Amino acid sequence: MSKKIHIDGYEIYLNDNDRPDDHYHYVCEIVINKHFLGELCRERDPNIFELDYNCQKECIEAGIPLEIINKAIEEGKKCLLELADWEKEQNEMELFDDLLEKDPELTKLHYPTSLEEGTAKD
Repeated sequence: MSKKIHIDGYEIYLNDNDRPDDHYHYVCEIVINKHFLGELCRERDPNIFELDYNCQKECIEAGIPLEIINKAIEEGKKCLLELADWEKEQNEMELFDDLLEKDPELTKLHYPTSLEEGTAKD
């Protein structure tokens, strides 16, 4: 027998023979990534990470243990931190590319460990 839950427009079927890990992946992928990621990215504060009451209620009613839901929230925090770090790196790279177009000499400042001209061995 399977249970059906609705989360953010997604119909999710959980089978009674699913392992708890399967439930965890459903919660983490659907609830965290789809339901909260956009809003939390706009907030830019991964510490503000509260599970929507109705969504939490549906997960609990579907038989997903609160421990699994909380674990998914923690994983979601990590996901957001990694995303924020990745976006920061992308922004830095784009900024450097813009500066490099204006002044190609910037590569010498950006790569201080590169071999200086004339020191490379043939």
